Formats: sequence, structure tokens, C-alpha cells
Amino acid sequence: MGDLSDKTVAVLGATGAQGSAVVDALLPRGATVRALVRDEASEGARRLAARGVRLVRGALDDAAALEALFEGADGAFTVLLPGNAEDPGREMRWGATVMGAAERAGVGHVVHSSVSATGWRERLPQQAGTFAKAAGYWDGKEWVEGRLRASTIAVGTTLKPAYFMENFLPPRVSGWRPPGSRPGRRGTSEAEGEGSGR
Repeated sequence: MGDLSDKTVAVLGATGAQGSAVVDALLPRGATVRALVRDEASEGARRLAARGVRLVRGALDDAAALEALFEGADGAFTVLLPGNAEDPGREMRWGATVMGAAERAGVGHVVHSSVSATGWRERLPQQAGTFAKAAGYWDGKEWVEGRLRASTIAVGTTLKPAYFMENFLPPRVSGWRPPGSRPGRRGTSEAEGEGSGR
């Protein structure tokens, strides 16, 4: 990868799995990195600051903080949590605030991390009832992708990862094993049944 010493990139989720990986990729290439953090005194924020990341205190509902984060940035990486039972519309609300702030600040390129299967309900309407309980999840993901496409941001890139293998590692899923499996050697799982040799 090339030299990015003349670039400034704003990163959402910089203390999380995806955002921190983006920070890890940008800093060695010389990019100036800014990160939105809720608490500048948190352990994750302090680690970022120690590496030279400029912290902007705020939240995803805070348009002024987001505009400060994005001001003068050449690019941005965004990732948003889906809605939950207490706040089912938060991803759409956050997406509107984030994309609006990026537009107003004149960010040239936004890379947004979404999820692989968005749009499946249009392609497979006969399956929509199967996953009706998760409709809000898909609504939020699809809405934010559409908001980026409809934005005035010069370049919008949507990443659509299917799953991260790190999700199988503790502490995320401590003790989880695939159904029908049993503990194997060295922390692996071996499927039970024919052909397993047991």
C-alpha cells in the first residue's frame, strides 16, 4: 500500500474490532487518523491517543461532534451497530446523522461496513417470513447503505462482510461450539457423527 502521509481519515468504532483494524492499517502508512470516542479517559481511547490518533469526543447522535471529526478529512470509515429492543431505529438515526455530517464536512470518500446479505428480501421475497423477527436488523443495514448511495459524497464504498472468525474467540462467544460437536484437541471442536472417527 502507498504512502498516506498527506491524508486524514476519520474512523468510527476505532476502539472496536473493525475500526481498530482500520487504524492499524492506516497509521503505518503515515495517515493522520481521527477517532470518535465517547470517553477520552477510557482504556481504548488512551491507547489510541498514545499511538497519535486525534480523539474527538462525542456520540453517533451528536452532529456537531461528527462534523468536527469529519472536518478536513479526506476519507472516513464508518460502522454502526444495529438497532436493539430498547432502540430499534438507532442504526437508521445514526446513519442519517453520520452521512449528513460527512456530506456537510465535504468528506471525499466514505467506506461503510455493512453486512453481506442486504437486499435479500427483494431477491427472495418468498423467504421474508422466515426471518421476520430479524426484519429490523435488515431494515437498518439496508437503509444506511441506501443513504450512502443517495448522498452527495463523491465516493461511497460499502463493505459487505459475511462473518468474522474472531467472533468465535473468547470473550465474544466463550464456550460456544457448533451444534452436534464436542470439545476436540487444543480447543478445537470435532463434529460427531459418521466419518468423525469416533
